Amino acid sequence: MVRTAWARKDSCPELLAGNGHEERETVAAQRAYDLLVDRLIRGVYRPGDWLNVRAVCAELGISRTPVMEAIKRLEQEGFLEVIPRAGCRVAQPGVDEMQQIFRMRIALEGIAAAEVAANPSPERLALLEELVREGNRAVEDQNPARFAAVNLAFHQAVAAASGSRRLFSVLQHCWLASRYYLASIPYFDKNMQRSAEEHAFIVQAIRFGWTEVAREAIAAHLQRCIFAFQQYLPHSQEQPAPAVPSPLGDETIPWLGRVHRLG
Repeated sequence: MVRTAWARKDSCPELLAGNGHEERETVAAQRAYDLLVDRLIRGVYRPGDWLNVRAVCAELGISRTPVMEAIKRLEQEGFLEVIPRAGCRVAQPGVDEMQQIFRMRIALEGIAAAEVAANPSPERLALLEELVREGNRAVEDQNPARFAAVNLAFHQAVAAASGSRRLFSVLQHCWLASRYYLASIPYFDKNMQRSAEEHAFIVQAIRFGWTEVAREAIAAHLQRCIFAFQQYLPHSQEQPAPAVPSPLGDETIPWLGRVHRLG
């Protein structure tokens, strides 16, 4: 009988042990990634901060290798930068990259909003309306952290309701980047009320089946994030950006009054 050149892993302890080690390393790297991401989007790590890799290893009880894998992944995603012979620090958000991320969101979430408006099922509307109420409660409580979480859930719900898993998957990175950008400035401290009103307007457009209104409303909502973020960039602090009319004012979206009357 000719012996095969391979063996089943469950019949070879050495292969099984090796596979278990790889799995543990993968799990450890994901734990490190999740920890770093959580701190980035909550603003614990600020742009320009240096990461203490040893401290992360000690906190998680893991070796340096999986932590560095997580750092490499975040470097590729644009959140961290590794400086040879110096260390790893949090990347400074740039206006060009930020605009690209939000323009992607404008295009993709606009498609999603239009798709949902074309088929506004009771279940989809119920969830979106509940998130609008949750956002209003966060505004009443003056809780920016809570509103930030509800804001993400709202945008995810719109995308999920479109029924396109691929679109939702592509948007995942955009949402992560957006949360990082907005965490680097006091965005929700000053914009909760307006964002809550815009969420309500988007849901009204979806409820009435106005596909193009829904698409343009979510686009204007995200465009305002670009305007707000630009005002906090270093070059904008030296020379403040000119005042920009509200993208969701009556003068720019003529259907706003109609929606309020019908609502």
